[in-house]
Amino acid sequence: MKQSIEQAWVSFTNSDRYQQFTKQGAGAVLFRVIRYRELVVAKNYVATYPRSRLNNGTYSGVRIFCSFIGPTKSGSTLVGSLLDAHPDAILADEVDALRYVNAGFNRHQIYDILVKRSRRHAMIGRVTARRLKAYNFEIDGQWQGRYRNLQVIGDSKAGISTRRLGENPKLLERLEKVMRNAEPRFIMVIRNPFDPITAMRIRGQRSVADAMTRYFENCDHLVALRQVIDPERLHMIHYERFVNEPRESLHRLCTFFGLQADREYLDACAAIIYEKPEQIRYDVEWQPAWREAVLEKSANYDFLVDYTFEN
Repeated sequence: MKQSIEQAWVSFTNSDRYQQFTKQGAGAVLFRVIRYRELVVAKNYVATYPRSRLNNGTYSGVRIFCSFIGPTKSGSTLVGSLLDAHPDAILADEVDALRYVNAGFNRHQIYDILVKRSRRHAMIGRVTARRLKAYNFEIDGQWQGRYRNLQVIGDSKAGISTRRLGENPKLLERLEKVMRNAEPRFIMVIRNPFDPITAMRIRGQRSVADAMTRYFENCDHLVALRQVIDPERLHMIHYERFVNEPRESLHRLCTFFGLQADREYLDACAAIIYEKPEQIRYDVEWQPAWREAVLEKSANYDFLVDYTFEN
């Protein structure tokens, strides 16, 4: 009964009418109000607290808490979806777990939220990015939304996580304290800057200047974060190489987390990845002056310096 109610709720919130209401209709104004977001956090605290006090050993095997960092729209959702398909990992999407760390949730409360979100997202086939085009990251025959022996847990909300950590350096210390025996580790996904800037222009209806400003602000945060995060806890991924070498790249990522990656899992994940990296920069017109401005700024970051508009 409980499962059928959850399935009905997930189907409703995934409907085109509901999505239009929350993203473009009258509901969009409400959902963006800070007070509303605070109420959501408070509701989640009340809902998860009783279970977190049971301490029944559900999460006793968790070794690593995973956070994604990097500029928004750089491919973290894809990578997170592949990790979520591993039998010993839960990687939820669109959670912003650091918000709950900052709000005083304990680790079991945060784990409950992540597991629930992963399960619900699996119910709709890991579909995302409606405002550009619908992407389906569902992986047949694997473990998205459920787990066998949970060892790694986290979420793939990279852009906001980068801003939170960059603007509040003490949050990293708080994360360590909240997670206790689970070691925080980070995945940094980098993509040709013209693509995420284009995505921000389209999805956020931003000007080129505004999209560039927000993108390179996150890059500045990344520079600062790389100075305080232990290099052994940070795994950098270049989206284009990941797509071109999915099995090898995913195997390296699993090794970083101490997860076994068998051939069936790697093959199933590789099967959903595009044959070549998507280049959404060509979906809009780029004036020469805009291109030069992006390249000039990119030269200041070692993780972007090799990118050009064409490659």
